[in-house]
Amino acid sequence: MNILYEALRKAGIPLPLSNTETYRMVRWGHNNRYWLKKFDGGYVLGDFVDGLSKYVFEKAYKGQMLAEVQSRMQQARKEAVIDQAKAHEKASVKATEIWSQAAPLLNHPYLAWKRVQSHGLRSDTDGKIIVPAYDENGKIWSLQYIFEIVT
Repeated sequence: MNILYEALRKAGIPLPLSNTETYRMVRWGHNNRYWLKKFDGGYVLGDFVDGLSKYVFEKAYKGQMLAEVQSRMQQARKEAVIDQAKAHEKASVKATEIWSQAAPLLNHPYLAWKRVQSHGLRSDTDGKIIVPAYDENGKIWSLQYIFEIVT
Protein backbone atom coordinates (compact mmCIF):
# COMPACT_ATOMS: atom_id res chain seq x y z
CA MET A 1 0.00 0.00 0.00
CA ASN A 2 2.90 2.39 0.72
CA ILE A 3 4.03 2.14 -2.90
CA LEU A 4 0.56 3.29 -4.02
CA TYR A 5 0.54 6.24 -1.63
CA GLU A 6 4.03 7.23 -2.73
CA ALA A 7 2.97 7.09 -6.41
CA LEU A 8 -0.10 9.24 -5.64
CA ARG A 9 2.05 11.75 -3.74
CA LYS A 10 4.58 11.98 -6.60
CA ALA A 11 1.73 12.51 -9.08
CA GLY A 12 0.28 15.30 -6.91
CA ILE A 13 -2.92 13.33 -6.30
CA PRO A 14 -4.51 13.47 -2.83
CA LEU A 15 -5.08 10.20 -1.01
CA PRO A 16 -8.46 8.57 -1.58
CA LEU A 17 -10.90 8.32 1.29
CA SER A 18 -12.36 5.02 0.10
CA ASN A 19 -11.10 1.46 -0.15
CA THR A 20 -8.35 1.03 -2.73
CA GLU A 21 -8.05 -2.74 -2.33
CA THR A 22 -10.86 -3.46 -4.75
CA TYR A 23 -10.42 -4.46 -8.36
CA ARG A 24 -13.12 -1.99 -9.33
CA MET A 25 -12.33 1.55 -10.39
CA VAL A 26 -12.14 3.94 -7.42
CA ARG A 27 -12.80 7.68 -7.95
CA TRP A 28 -12.48 10.62 -5.60
CA GLY A 29 -11.76 14.32 -5.38
CA HIS A 30 -13.69 17.28 -6.76
CA ASN A 31 -16.01 15.95 -9.49
CA ASN A 32 -14.37 12.52 -9.06
CA ARG A 33 -11.39 13.67 -11.07
CA TYR A 34 -8.86 11.22 -9.57
CA TRP A 35 -9.05 7.49 -10.19
CA LEU A 36 -7.26 4.23 -9.63
CA LYS A 37 -7.80 0.60 -10.43
CA LYS A 38 -6.01 -2.27 -8.76
CA PHE A 39 -4.78 -5.19 -10.82
CA ASP A 40 -2.76 -8.27 -9.89
CA GLY A 41 0.70 -6.85 -9.44
CA GLY A 42 -0.02 -3.14 -9.06
CA TYR A 43 -2.25 -0.17 -9.75
CA VAL A 44 -3.20 2.07 -12.65
CA LEU A 45 -3.99 5.60 -11.48
CA GLY A 46 -4.63 9.01 -12.90
CA ASP A 47 -6.33 12.36 -13.07
CA PHE A 48 -9.12 12.85 -15.61
CA VAL A 49 -8.76 16.64 -15.57
CA ASP A 50 -5.02 16.69 -16.29
CA GLY A 51 -5.12 13.57 -18.50
CA LEU A 52 -2.58 11.88 -16.24
CA SER A 53 -2.32 8.09 -16.36
CA LYS A 54 0.37 6.15 -14.51
CA TYR A 55 0.96 2.69 -13.20
CA VAL A 56 2.85 1.39 -10.21
CA PHE A 57 3.98 -2.16 -9.56
CA GLU A 58 3.88 -3.70 -6.08
CA LYS A 59 7.36 -5.18 -6.56
CA ALA A 60 10.14 -5.33 -9.15
CA TYR A 61 9.46 -7.76 -11.99
CA LYS A 62 11.81 -9.07 -14.67
CA GLY A 63 11.53 -11.03 -17.90
CA GLN A 64 8.35 -13.02 -18.44
CA MET A 65 6.93 -11.92 -15.08
CA LEU A 66 7.34 -8.26 -16.12
CA ALA A 67 5.62 -8.93 -19.45
CA GLU A 68 2.70 -10.62 -17.68
CA VAL A 69 2.28 -7.80 -15.18
CA GLN A 70 2.49 -5.20 -17.95
CA SER A 71 -0.21 -7.09 -19.83
CA ARG A 72 -2.46 -7.08 -16.74
CA MET A 73 -1.71 -3.37 -16.29
CA GLN A 74 -2.75 -2.63 -19.87
CA GLN A 75 -5.94 -4.64 -19.35
CA ALA A 76 -6.68 -2.72 -16.13
CA ARG A 77 -6.14 0.56 -17.99
CA LYS A 78 -8.60 -0.54 -20.70
CA GLU A 79 -11.12 -1.59 -18.04
CA ALA A 80 -10.76 1.80 -16.35
CA VAL A 81 -11.60 3.55 -19.64
CA ILE A 82 -14.62 1.27 -20.09
CA ASP A 83 -15.73 1.92 -16.48
CA GLN A 84 -15.48 5.67 -17.10
CA ALA A 85 -17.50 5.42 -20.32
CA LYS A 86 -20.19 3.43 -18.47
CA ALA A 87 -20.32 6.06 -15.71
CA HIS A 88 -20.68 8.83 -18.31
CA GLU A 89 -23.44 6.94 -20.11
CA LYS A 90 -25.28 6.32 -16.83
CA ALA A 91 -25.08 10.05 -16.03
CA SER A 92 -26.37 10.87 -19.52
CA VAL A 93 -29.35 8.54 -19.14
CA LYS A 94 -30.21 10.05 -15.75
CA ALA A 95 -29.81 13.61 -17.02
CA THR A 96 -31.98 12.90 -20.07
CA GLU A 97 -34.68 11.36 -17.87
CA ILE A 98 -34.69 14.36 -15.50
CA TRP A 99 -34.77 16.76 -18.46
CA SER A 100 -37.66 14.96 -20.13
CA GLN A 101 -39.74 15.10 -16.94
CA ALA A 102 -39.00 18.78 -16.23
CA ALA A 103 -41.52 21.50 -17.00
CA PRO A 104 -40.86 24.17 -19.62
CA LEU A 105 -39.59 27.37 -18.00
CA LEU A 106 -41.36 30.53 -19.06
CA ASN A 107 -40.14 32.95 -16.43
CA HIS A 108 -38.08 32.88 -13.26
CA PRO A 109 -36.69 35.51 -10.86
CA TYR A 110 -33.15 34.58 -11.91
CA LEU A 111 -33.92 35.18 -15.58
CA ALA A 112 -35.52 38.53 -14.74
CA TRP A 113 -32.51 39.48 -12.60
CA LYS A 114 -30.14 38.57 -15.47
CA ARG A 115 -32.50 40.18 -18.03
CA VAL A 116 -32.48 37.11 -20.26
CA GLN A 117 -35.14 34.90 -21.76
CA SER A 118 -35.59 31.18 -21.05
CA HIS A 119 -34.39 29.92 -24.47
CA GLY A 120 -36.02 26.53 -23.88
CA LEU A 121 -34.75 25.89 -20.36
CA ARG A 122 -36.80 23.85 -17.95
CA SER A 123 -37.44 23.77 -14.22
CA ASP A 124 -37.94 21.10 -11.60
CA THR A 125 -40.77 20.89 -9.08
CA ASP A 126 -38.77 23.00 -6.60
CA GLY A 127 -38.47 25.85 -9.10
CA LYS A 128 -34.79 25.37 -9.87
CA ILE A 129 -33.73 26.18 -13.42
CA ILE A 130 -32.32 23.19 -15.27
CA VAL A 131 -29.68 23.83 -17.93
CA PRO A 132 -28.64 20.83 -20.09
CA ALA A 133 -25.07 20.22 -21.22
CA TYR A 134 -25.20 18.84 -24.77
CA ASP A 135 -22.49 17.38 -26.96
CA GLU A 136 -22.10 18.30 -30.63
CA ASN A 137 -24.67 15.62 -31.56
CA GLY A 138 -27.35 17.00 -29.24
CA LYS A 139 -26.98 14.30 -26.58
CA ILE A 140 -27.44 15.47 -22.99
CA TRP A 141 -24.53 14.43 -20.76
CA SER A 142 -25.13 16.50 -17.66
CA LEU A 143 -27.40 19.08 -16.08
CA GLN A 144 -26.62 22.30 -14.29
CA TYR A 145 -29.08 23.66 -11.74
CA ILE A 146 -29.60 27.33 -11.02
CA PHE A 147 -31.15 27.97 -7.64
CA GLU A 148 -33.14 30.92 -6.40
CA ILE A 149 -31.16 34.13 -6.38
CA VAL A 150 -30.07 35.55 -3.05
CA THR A 151 -29.53 39.28 -2.87
